[in-house]
Amino acid sequence: MKETMNNWVNTILNEISQSKEIQYQRLLDQTGASCSQNHGFIDKALEIRKIVDNLDDINLLIQSFKESTSTIFDINYQDDTLMITYKMNYCPCPIVKNSASSNPVLCNCTKGFIKAIFSTLLSRDIKVELLESLLSGGQMCKLKLTLL
Repeated sequence: MKETMNNWVNTILNEISQSKEIQYQRLLDQTGASCSQNHGFIDKALEIRKIVDNLDDINLLIQSFKESTSTIFDINYQDDTLMITYKMNYCPCPIVKNSASSNPVLCNCTKGFIKAIFSTLLSRDIKVELLESLLSGGQMCKLKLTLL
């Protein structure tokens, strides 16, 4: 059964990777957003927004998020830009961890995962760029978030 599931996942990812990025990015954004919800990050971001005194203080929101989660990434904020760097030297995606796939197109799902968390936390539109990923041969997973 696991081999059948792995083949299914890889077939879909191979088809997605052959599509134009704009077509599959929306799908992967939604998948990543769902994953962040399922792992409790969206609820945590909403909880923080309820308890923080100054919702316009981005540094305070980020610091509160760091303190209230066992976050798997470092967050640095400066000049309307957040740099997100995953702390581990392995991919935390459950699909990759369970050996279903190591297709780098999955890294686009991470963009949706991160976007959902921080657009909720900061109540802002955000542009997310994937700068580096382990599955693409990088040394780490690193994303740049620009507040719009």
